[in-house]
Amino acid sequence: MEIKGINTVPIKQGERLSVMTLKVRDNTDNEHILFMQMSTLVDFLIILNNRMYKVSQRIKERGESYKAGLMTTIESLTKNIPQITAQEVMQPDTGKLVMSMAPKFADEGFTLIMSLNNQHVVTLDIGDLEAEFIMMAIVKAIEASNDKEAFQMMGSILDFILLYNVDLANVDNLRYLEIKHEPWKESLFAHHLAVLYCFNTENGKKILAGTVIKSNAQPNTPEADNIIQRVAFLTPSIKEIQGKYTLCQTFSRIIPSQPEKTLAKVNCLKALQNFCLETQGTLSQ
Repeated sequence: MEIKGINTVPIKQGERLSVMTLKVRDNTDNEHILFMQMSTLVDFLIILNNRMYKVSQRIKERGESYKAGLMTTIESLTKNIPQITAQEVMQPDTGKLVMSMAPKFADEGFTLIMSLNNQHVVTLDIGDLEAEFIMMAIVKAIEASNDKEAFQMMGSILDFILLYNVDLANVDNLRYLEIKHEPWKESLFAHHLAVLYCFNTENGKKILAGTVIKSNAQPNTPEADNIIQRVAFLTPSIKEIQGKYTLCQTFSRIIPSQPEKTLAKVNCLKALQNFCLETQGTLSQ
């Protein structure tokens, strides 16, 4: 179904945001209610954030006419927001809970295929110009929940995925943690970034940790630097090192790969290892 309007309301369990209510008005003016748990909601937000990135690129390429289409779409969605009743939130229909979802991407939008708890399958056709409105509706609902931890978490993990977290204390014998993602999620990000974390130790500057991430940010830009710092904050093993040593420098560079393809593990780890050896050598000079 295509979206004519959408509304969102958070459902809390205690002090924590538990489920997001989404009510959709379709092009025939029928209304449909769905509920997303946090893990599903994060995936949905990652998709929306990626499509918003594409919209921003198109505005640069196509100019004011494309931007005008975006504003027209937002105005139309604003006029068709469906009402969510107190009963729908206080007594949610558990059959409408989204149990799994998979996106099917097109040039100017995507279809979200969702399996519900009642065994039904629902599809949402979302144009890229609608992504910003839907994202903001969800963000405002998260803010309204007053769950600051959920709000901060949501805002910190939407523009990258972590593939490998690597202990570089012994660069000749890498110990690593691999994080698995669905192929569709990996395809959202263009670049593999090898990242090195350098610390001030009692033996001078040492690269003790590294990561391989996928992102659309170019290395050595404020966007990439922001992601790198967030990864350091969110990764327990790197936070543990920071409890002992001061993080003094970070280094990053792109690992060459085909667009929208994910490199094999051996390629990622070898590239990170070589990057570490080269960079540590310059620190020692």
